Amino acid sequence: VQTCALPIFVDDTSCGSSNNKRSAAENARERGMLISDSLDEISLKAHGEKTVQVLIGSKDFIEKTKIDLQKLPTIIQDFEVRLAENDKLLGVTLCEGTVKEILTRNLSEKHKKIEKTAYEIKAKSNDPRAKAVGRLKFICMEVQAKIVPQALYGLEAFPNLDVSQYKMLKEMFRNAMAIALGIPKLVCYEALLSEMQQYPLEVWAD
Repeated sequence: VQTCALPIFVDDTSCGSSNNKRSAAENARERGMLISDSLDEISLKAHGEKTVQVLIGSKDFIEKTKIDLQKLPTIIQDFEVRLAENDKLLGVTLCEGTVKEILTRNLSEKHKKIEKTAYEIKAKSNDPRAKAVGRLKFICMEVQAKIVPQALYGLEAFPNLDVSQYKMLKEMFRNAMAIALGIPKLVCYEALLSEMQQYPLEVWAD
């Protein structure tokens, strides 16, 4: 994946992998020329530091392509595009490795963000204004407004999550709810949800 960052906007393109005729490095070289021509045509300048390449694939593919790129680097306009271990695209981290490794890393990063948000919600729930609404009702609304969007953001770009990755998503919510509510983290998530769903928010608010 090649990220071309411009002063005005960010444009990202996926370079073709190797095939029976050309290597990934050769394909990337050609894409670099096409990008250069396109930017020159509309009088834009690519950012020499922010423009990077991130290699996605098996370990053998990545190592071979790194060697190929040393011999045949990708050139955009007047600079050589550098390799990066990771880069951000619309909130999604693209890093060296397989698709599964990229998804697992993104889920781990989401977990850290959500945990931080859960602690913030817990602290805010002790505010007298939150207690006036009802502490549990306030926490439920905050979880829906903040934690759910954080968990779902970019998730449509995560194809074919496996069982272990779905388990990570479930763990995010269980951990976040336990933190926000101030209950033990080892609580059974299914039991917690079942208990909460039995009563309307007005009952929990009391």
